Amino acid sequence: MVLPINEQVGVAPYADLRVSRKVCTAAEWATGADFNIFQITGGPIIIEYMFGHVTTLMGAGAATPGFQHTPDVAIYIGTGQVDINLAAADISTDVVDTLYIWDGLNGDQLAPTTKVGICDTTEYAWTGAGGGIILVEGMINVDNGTAINAGVIDVYMLWRPQRSPAQVIAQ
Repeated sequence: MVLPINEQVGVAPYADLRVSRKVCTAAEWATGADFNIFQITGGPIIIEYMFGHVTTLMGAGAATPGFQHTPDVAIYIGTGQVDINLAAADISTDVVDTLYIWDGLNGDQLAPTTKVGICDTTEYAWTGAGGGIILVEGMINVDNGTAINAGVIDVYMLWRPQRSPAQVIAQ
């Protein structure tokens, strides 16, 4: 089954589950700066799962990306932007079909896995930790402090709206 992008899956128990995908291009990685990947509008959502898939070989530069959230209204004490997870280790030599799995816990790292198709503790942590992550309207971005000279990563987010008309728009 191929999951539709930005559409409702519609199969129980996933009746309200949606999938969004952002293709993070070589040009975005080459800037060495943060770049936006998803905008949340219309209300809060619950992220059920996020992962990245390398589709073009990454280049030299020691990039260590992580995800951040900036709400439309500053609700976080001390800052408008917060880290969703810890930055990954150096991804510059990661080959095509590397998967980056984030286990859903705020303090954990975005990490590559070789356990494709196997439900291990990394993939299971989303449900084992008690569920998804709630985010309000705002922007999710990749925090990328180091430029790399090539590479494309597709970032997938499986999410549920918490009220209508909440949606996620790939940037």
